[in-house]
Amino acid sequence: MGLIKMRILEDDNLIGQLDKLDDILNKRVEKYKKYLKNEDNN
Repeated sequence: MGLIKMRILEDDNLIGQLDKLDDILNKRVEKYKKYLKNEDNN
Protein backbone atom coordinates (compact mmCIF):
# COMPACT_ATOMS: atom_id res chain seq x y z
CA MET A 1 0.00 0.00 0.00
CA GLY A 2 2.84 2.40 0.86
CA LEU A 3 4.42 2.07 -2.57
CA ILE A 4 1.15 2.82 -4.33
CA LYS A 5 0.61 5.90 -2.16
CA MET A 6 4.10 7.18 -2.96
CA ARG A 7 3.55 6.68 -6.69
CA ILE A 8 0.28 8.61 -6.48
CA LEU A 9 1.87 11.40 -4.45
CA GLU A 10 4.48 11.86 -7.20
CA ASP A 11 1.75 12.60 -9.72
CA ASP A 12 0.05 15.88 -8.77
CA ASN A 13 -2.19 15.73 -11.82
CA LEU A 14 -3.53 12.38 -10.69
CA ILE A 15 -4.17 13.81 -7.23
CA GLY A 16 -6.15 16.64 -8.81
CA GLN A 17 -8.24 14.11 -10.72
CA LEU A 18 -8.82 12.04 -7.58
CA ASP A 19 -9.89 15.16 -5.66
CA LYS A 20 -12.41 16.00 -8.38
CA LEU A 21 -13.71 12.45 -8.37
CA ASP A 22 -13.94 12.50 -4.56
CA ASP A 23 -15.88 15.77 -4.74
CA ILE A 24 -18.31 14.36 -7.30
CA LEU A 25 -18.84 11.20 -5.25
CA ASN A 26 -19.42 13.20 -2.06
CA LYS A 27 -22.05 15.30 -3.82
CA ARG A 28 -23.78 12.17 -5.10
CA VAL A 29 -23.74 10.64 -1.62
CA GLU A 30 -25.30 13.79 -0.15
CA LYS A 31 -28.02 13.79 -2.82
CA TYR A 32 -28.70 10.12 -2.16
CA LYS A 33 -28.92 10.69 1.61
CA LYS A 34 -31.45 13.48 1.06
CA TYR A 35 -33.39 11.23 -1.30
CA LEU A 36 -33.47 8.44 1.29
CA LYS A 37 -34.66 10.86 3.99
CA ASN A 38 -37.48 12.02 1.72
CA GLU A 39 -38.42 8.42 0.99
CA ASP A 40 -38.55 7.68 4.73
CA ASN A 41 -40.88 10.62 5.30
CA ASN A 42 -43.30 9.55 2.57
